[in-house]
Amino acid sequence: MIYKHNKTGNLYCLIATANKCDNEKFPKMVVYQSLADGNIYARPYKDFFNAFSVQGASHE
Repeated sequence: MIYKHNKTGNLYCLIATANKCDNEKFPKMVVYQSLADGNIYARPYKDFFNAFSVQGASHE
């Protein structure tokens, strides 16, 4: 899926979710990649879905 950052408008592809157990030691994370420069990032699951909204599906 393609997501758009709510403040910057930049587009990102969600690659994976990690640590599905979501305990304090290993919080659930989202791994995503910038469509502009290819950089890969990770951020807490809840934070990701507060900062991004669905833009569309990937065409891979």
